[in-house]
Amino acid sequence: MASQDFLQDYADEVREHLQELESSLLILEREGTNKEEINQIFRAAHSIKGASAYMGFERLAGLTHELESLMSEIQAQSRPVPARGITLLLECVDYISNAVKRILENSEEPTVPERLLDELRAVLREESPEALRAGDARAEAVAGLQVPDEEALSQELDELIIGPQEVPVSDQDASDFLGDLAQTAGESGTAATEHGEIK
Repeated sequence: MASQDFLQDYADEVREHLQELESSLLILEREGTNKEEINQIFRAAHSIKGASAYMGFERLAGLTHELESLMSEIQAQSRPVPARGITLLLECVDYISNAVKRILENSEEPTVPERLLDELRAVLREESPEALRAGDARAEAVAGLQVPDEEALSQELDELIIGPQEVPVSDQDASDFLGDLAQTAGESGTAATEHGEIK
């Protein structure tokens, strides 16, 4: 567990970056788009992620990673931050601020609400959170399907192609069968000659 001094230094650093985040988000809310402020939000999120990971607060590092990914995508596409994205990012600022306060009080990192993560990913993909959760549910259902055993399936296919095996016969049975067949053929030939069918 980190000492209280380290925790206080961490909290001070995170709060400084949160102020930068909030200030830039409010500017974006007014102006719609501003490349400098978008870059500032990205840098602040990156710094909070790094500090949280260094202190072992993986949940906060994961949340700020989603913030960073969203801003990176917005930078790459040169598109404005959607209104619901700004509202959501401001909500994340409030959550991180409260989480840091709880860490200072009891040195324990709170659990990040799954809803925040889902909504951040939805904004990143330009989907609704409901559609994103439905997609996750479908993926889990497919993953739960049982796949037939490859060896058993191959054996069943071989049986269908080859068909049932014939019952083997003895050499004596085969000889008797051929003798009867020759006798029948001879009788048929004689009968055909007598009737003038063979010339």
